Amino acid sequence: ARGGGPSPRLFVYDLPEHTSLILQYRAGRNVCTPRAFTFSNTTDWNGGYAYTVDVALHEALLRSPHRVASPDDADFFYIPTYLSCAILPVYDYTGPADYQRGFPMRPVTAMRMLSDAVDR
Repeated sequence: ARGGGPSPRLFVYDLPEHTSLILQYRAGRNVCTPRAFTFSNTTDWNGGYAYTVDVALHEALLRSPHRVASPDDADFFYIPTYLSCAILPVYDYTGPADYQRGFPMRPVTAMRMLSDAVDR
C-alpha cells in the first residue's frame, strides 16, 4: 500500500534553479509572483497578473493535502518551472543555468528551461 495523502497523490520536484532562484532576477517586486509583502507586513495581491500563474500553481501544490514526500508514493508528478517569468518579466535573465546559453530570445530560453527540467 502507498503512503501519503489522499488520492490522487502528487509529488512535487524541487528544482530551485527553475523556480525560486529565477525570482531574484525579476524586474520588480510584483513581477512573477501572485503577491508581494508590504513594509507593514500585509499582503499586496497583484490582481491576477497573467505572468504569475506558474508561481501560484507551484505554491498551491506545495500546500496540497495530496502532496507526498516520496516519488514512490505518487500517482502524478509536477515539475515546477517558471516559464512565464523567463518569457517576459525577468527581462533577459542571464544567470548561470545551462538552458540560458546561445540565442537569447526569451521564448527560446523558456523552451530550454523546460527541456532542462524534464531531463533532470
